[in-house]
Formats: sequence, structure tokens, C-alpha cells
Amino acid sequence: MQKTPFTVDYFKLGHHGSKTSSNPGFLQAIKPKKVFISAGRKNRFGHPHQETLTTLRQQQIPWVSTQDCGMISWYYGGLESPKFDCFLKRRRK
Repeated sequence: MQKTPFTVDYFKLGHHGSKTSSNPGFLQAIKPKKVFISAGRKNRFGHPHQETLTTLRQQQIPWVSTQDCGMISWYYGGLESPKFDCFLKRRRK
């Protein structure tokens, strides 16, 4: 990444947002506009990890999780802006 820096619009966190899935330096380097987390509700592993969520807040990276939204759909807008929709209409606090 040092030789060829790049940014991304949307990024899905690895391993359900676990503590080791999202290196703060990597997230800072790619500068995602929004992050997606796929994790089951009330899972026994505590995903996404609080440290990961803290990193996202500190870097002001908006995120959405399947725990809160259920299935997340992304509609590519072509000439329009992309649209995201959640199966469940609840939003995280």
C-alpha cells in the first residue's frame, strides 16, 4: 500500500468485525466511506468486537451491521448515487 496507495468507497470488515480483523492503520490508509459488518445477533463471540467499533468511531467511519439491519442490500445507481437498504428497519443507536 505504500507503493500504490488507494481508497475504497465501501469495505466489508473481515471475520465479523473481530478484534484482529480491522487494523487501524489499514482502515486509515484505505479511507472507506462506509463499512459493513456481517455478524449474528447476540453471538457467543461478541462480534463485532468493541475495540473494532471504537476504531471506526475514532476514524469517523460510518458502519452498518447485519445485527441491526438483517440483510443489507446495495443497489448500484449507475448515474445516480448508490442506495443501501436494510431488511430490518431498526437502526443502531
